[in-house]
Amino acid sequence: MEDYEDYLQNLIIEYLPRHFTSEQIDDIAESGLPITGPNGLRFQLGELDPEYFAKAYFPDYFSSPVPQFHKEMYEIMRNMFESESGKKMVMAAPRGHSKSTLWSFAFPLWCILYQKKRYIIMLSVSSSLAIDFLTNIKLELLNNQAILEDFGRLQGQTWREDKIITKTDIVVSAKGSGMAVRGARYKHIRPDLLILDDIQDKKAMDSQEQRRQLTEWYARDVKPLGDFGTDIVIVGNVIHYADLLSDILERPGYQSSKYQAIISWSDSPLWDDWKKIYVNKANKNAAEDAKAFFEEHREEMMEGVETIWPERKTYYDYMVDITDDGLAPFLAELQNDPIDPAQAWITPDDFQFYDALPSPNELEIKGSVDPSMGKGKKSDFSAICTVARDSAGFLYVVESNAERRHPDKITTDILDRAQMYHYQEFAVETIAFQELFSHDLKKAGMARGVYLNVIEVKPRTDKELRIMKLQSFIKNGYLKFHRSQKELINQLVYLGKWANDDQADALEMAVALFIEHETDFVHSMMPDITGVTTNW
Repeated sequence: MEDYEDYLQNLIIEYLPRHFTSEQIDDIAESGLPITGPNGLRFQLGELDPEYFAKAYFPDYFSSPVPQFHKEMYEIMRNMFESESGKKMVMAAPRGHSKSTLWSFAFPLWCILYQKKRYIIMLSVSSSLAIDFLTNIKLELLNNQAILEDFGRLQGQTWREDKIITKTDIVVSAKGSGMAVRGARYKHIRPDLLILDDIQDKKAMDSQEQRRQLTEWYARDVKPLGDFGTDIVIVGNVIHYADLLSDILERPGYQSSKYQAIISWSDSPLWDDWKKIYVNKANKNAAEDAKAFFEEHREEMMEGVETIWPERKTYYDYMVDITDDGLAPFLAELQNDPIDPAQAWITPDDFQFYDALPSPNELEIKGSVDPSMGKGKKSDFSAICTVARDSAGFLYVVESNAERRHPDKITTDILDRAQMYHYQEFAVETIAFQELFSHDLKKAGMARGVYLNVIEVKPRTDKELRIMKLQSFIKNGYLKFHRSQKELINQLVYLGKWANDDQADALEMAVALFIEHETDFVHSMMPDITGVTTNW
């Protein structure tokens, strides 16, 4: 890099105030502390700040302005060493936005050079890709003049393509996903940093069995590799709605971050006009004319737009990619939201949310249950749904609860909610032996003094078709959700593909109580008693 000395001086001036007071900076200036070398300011500031470290030692990679989401990642790196207990972090970031450069290049080098970790294992979708990550690290350790000047030569006797041991006795190993990793140990040291970078294969993630195998490999082989102080870092793209990364992002024991290339989209209808110009094959200058149209209307077309890294890629670039390649790959690769809108009956953007419910005095509340009579671990979930309608006619999903539970527990949970919400009506699906459950529910309610207006539901049509009748309610905002109801929303968005649909089914039944519906409804507040019928 030309004028590296000037670049380094300006970098030090920029980053010193982040860690030192003005008085301390004056003392540093008067101390005659060298800029470079083992005791230099570059070395010392690099240990404090991984962002500065990356820019100071690898300017060819990190000389551009730092985007906000990179700043957040650098902060995660710094905070990782605040306690001796290990941390688990998972990040989904857009492809092509330098997540691997940060986490499989700069971060392990920071840990190696400052001896923050003793045994690092780098895992990726294939051993060859993991080896590529390690190769880039080795090249810097061998040839980077700033590193050699400040840290000396660190090449040890073990310097293979898939494993190195530095002169400072730090091990770095490269492995592919699914490979044997059990029992990894160097002397008395177990791995204390696991970096899993792009460990999922796109084609493999289309297979439910392959997804299961990867999840099992992570749980049984990878996660137990370390000990109390082992840090786990997982970075990549959400390739499939039920893949490992998507799963781990929702686990409460992980610090999760999910980034999207487009943070907020344009609402301007001019983009439709732009697209007509861009895709006009009869016009040889279509791309140029489309760009000219955009520049003419830039202010209106860009109103409200926010992207994750505009210096790297602009909103216009993204719109060109979407038009050229389709929305589905963009959602998966750059938004970490893999869904095909062409095949989706509903999308995440169709949902409207409430923060607080209207006053209970203004609400009509009804409920439903999709019961499961199974007792084993593999039985279906039973789902209880509570929906309210306000005076204006808007519907609110008050609660959607699903658990594997015994029929007695289902009954108790329903009656507890009945006392809380005072249901006007409560729908129970009565297919085959589930009719007995309806009878027992009413009987148990009487014993507790809870007189449920039970409506027995015998569906006439296919479950998915019934659920899809909610489309207009969701798209028009008549049915509102709470942001915490993620499982229910996933069941609706990925209907027919998600592992369960019990909450979606219960929601449809509850909403049906407020509208006309092609279902056999049998109202009954009383348990079945010989010689007495109470069908209304």
